[in-house]
Amino acid sequence: MHGKQSFSERFRSKPENAAKAAAETAARTKSRVKRSDHYYVKLHIAHLVQLIEMRDPVAFMLFDILLGESFARRGQPFELPIHALRQMPGLRSRTRLRSRLRDLERRGLISILARGAPRPMLIKVPLSL
Repeated sequence: MHGKQSFSERFRSKPENAAKAAAETAARTKSRVKRSDHYYVKLHIAHLVQLIEMRDPVAFMLFDILLGESFARRGQPFELPIHALRQMPGLRSRTRLRSRLRDLERRGLISILARGAPRPMLIKVPLSL
């Protein structure tokens, strides 16, 4: 009879082992820390060096927003939220926003995919370098 039972069945068949397994199960079901609604996105040192060399705090904030959006989209290209970004100080002008986006692209921090006049551009931010 013992030859056909698995190890776990033989282990649990003993009363002292069953009590021990139940205690371990009860210990595992303790409440865990509540999952946060906020995520951490990895900013590589290479990103940081490029942003510091730009000497532009608005571009730093813009990249941070784009990196977070890219993380939320799991690295897939996303539409640039132009209306939301133009509410930020320093990006209210369309030309300033485009200029900073071109600067970020020139440094290799983002890629911009143009899709034609009526449709907004797509942005891709590599999550790792």
